[in-house]
Amino acid sequence: MTNSLLRSLQALESFGSHPTARWEVPLSDGIHVIEFDHGTATGRRVVKIDGKLFVNREWMFRLVGDEVIKFKDVKFVIRVDPIPGLRYSYSLWVDGKSFKSFIQAQSKVLETWSTQIAQNEYRIILDKNTQNVWINGEQTESEMMELKYNLLSPICQQLLHYAVPGRKILV
Repeated sequence: MTNSLLRSLQALESFGSHPTARWEVPLSDGIHVIEFDHGTATGRRVVKIDGKLFVNREWMFRLVGDEVIKFKDVKFVIRVDPIPGLRYSYSLWVDGKSFKSFIQAQSKVLETWSTQIAQNEYRIILDKNTQNVWINGEQTESEMMELKYNLLSPICQQLLHYAVPGRKILV
């Protein structure tokens, strides 16, 4: 009887294909998607970052509390708190900052451009603090040649000169 009840609870929890909570986190190497699935009957917790499984706990007696994940030198904490009506709230903390505070700080630190060159899509990120340049999630050696402001062109406000292995491209 107990096994049957447990299987029924697990089947109910795995019925939905959408995660319980989802965040898009901008880091210097690109945007990473964190998905958290919380089984409120069994306490099951699943954490995926960019589709890769980081945490998979099938049965937990504590339904609330923190789930701590280390990813690329960044500490993520997913906090599960109870709210009235046998429900739960889910919040993300990034390196000790609330998700909202982290996003505000990152928007001041990172400058991002998307461009297409010869039918190839490029996402270019400049970390203003370190002057590191990331292209499609990979840090690249770069030379800062020139930074121009073009007030006439709303499409391309800033031009960044960076090096791609073997050739230089002006974006």
